[in-house]
Amino acid sequence: MLFKDYARDWWIWGHCSYLKKLATKESVSRAYAVVRRSYLDRHVLPAFGEQRLTSITPQMIETWVVGMRDQGLLTSSTINRILGTLKIMLGEAVRRQVIELSPCSPVNNEIEVPKETGIMSLEIYKKLLGEGCMSKLWGGDPRHSTANLLAASTGMRLGECQGLQIRHVHPAYVQVVHGWDDRFGLNQPKWNRGREIPVSAKVAASLQALIALSPFQEPEHLVFWGRNGEHPLTKTTLLKGLKRALIRAGIPEKDRQKQNYCFRSWERGFSVHRESNINRSIQ
Repeated sequence: MLFKDYARDWWIWGHCSYLKKLATKESVSRAYAVVRRSYLDRHVLPAFGEQRLTSITPQMIETWVVGMRDQGLLTSSTINRILGTLKIMLGEAVRRQVIELSPCSPVNNEIEVPKETGIMSLEIYKKLLGEGCMSKLWGGDPRHSTANLLAASTGMRLGECQGLQIRHVHPAYVQVVHGWDDRFGLNQPKWNRGREIPVSAKVAASLQALIALSPFQEPEHLVFWGRNGEHPLTKTTLLKGLKRALIRAGIPEKDRQKQNYCFRSWERGFSVHRESNINRSIQ
């Protein structure tokens, strides 16, 4: 069997038998499938599509990996994810008894030196989210200030904030029921971790004020609405809003990049500063 024939349905939502099997054990998103199929189409098939499954060797795979590295266009982590796509596929071929051994088994991953996500300091919390800062730094759009306030005080992820519906906002807590993907819409939160999270009086008041301003008032409408009540502000829009707020707070873009401050920095900061009572520091 040629690799391209074996790969025909791989990573295609609704057709890939591996994804169907995986979905019975854990949450699998369409975004995950799309990314894996992209790796297959752009990198794996051009290298191995015309090879027979039984003729692919570890040496061929190692040469391919070195070639991707030497081109200098991909990070080590991306190369490892591309290699991981091939490893999954050939490992499944072994399980199905299409081949006896996976030629990927002796191939090592690239060494990764990941850039660690920056952790927002309590000083930045006060600068961006303290009393009197909300309108000045966030361009007068309460959707941006409230989304960041919610993430900072609860540790919610960006997609979880985007996917928050009006019906899941309560006087003393919010329910994390959905995540959001800008391509595929509402989905399960990461790791399928639905949960209830207490919120401070300040966060609750900000959420209720934002809901009152919204032109979309159905219970299933999204709190951080975008072009309509079913679509929130996009990930790109929210990230740009955070970057602008950091600049207005006196943190230049070069420093933001150096520290790697991003929306996930709220989640990391929440974990680190929880004992310092974040909500009290931003009253």
